[in-house]
Amino acid sequence: MSRGLRSDAGLSLVEALVSLFVFALLSAGAGVVLSQAMAIQSKIGAAHASLRGVQTAQTLLAADLLQLSFRSQRDEFGTLRRFIVTEGRRPSFSFVRAVATDVMGPGVSGARAGNSGPLVSVIYFVDSDGRLIRRTAPTWSAPPGNTATDKVILEGAMDLSFQFHDGAGWVDRWIAPDTPPRAVAIVATMPRYGRIRLEAASALS
Repeated sequence: MSRGLRSDAGLSLVEALVSLFVFALLSAGAGVVLSQAMAIQSKIGAAHASLRGVQTAQTLLAADLLQLSFRSQRDEFGTLRRFIVTEGRRPSFSFVRAVATDVMGPGVSGARAGNSGPLVSVIYFVDSDGRLIRRTAPTWSAPPGNTATDKVILEGAMDLSFQFHDGAGWVDRWIAPDTPPRAVAIVATMPRYGRIRLEAASALS
């Protein structure tokens, strides 16, 4: 008779506590699994973003150098130069490139060295935070209203530096500002990939 009464009354206090304990364990386990899954997803997203940054830097460098123009621009002293390089803690290099407007989209293909058409000044430089920035600025041939545009193409890199190919080999310094190099390399240390090297040939190669 007592068993029947107990069954009609539902769970005892001990059984209820055991059930709550088991539920708490299951909930905690599910929370840990969810947290780990979110952490893994975040790491994968960061890795993809970092890889896209490296790929973007390579693509932009190749497209810019492929459309390098023979036009000159003025350096900080007002002297006309075809390829300007600065050294130091914030190195940079700059040149003038043609802008393609064919069916593949602006700046993708079509213009080669010396071609006529819109021209922009392109500068790759390391900013105060150690990021690699690509800046495009209008030249005299650009339509009115164009302004300089900065794009971060490598973030989190360390020991950023540039190298230049003179036709015989790679050099750390470019001392022929009136003659663009055959190729340019961006060298950096990335947290995820270690030492990387991005090379692109110029229109002269």
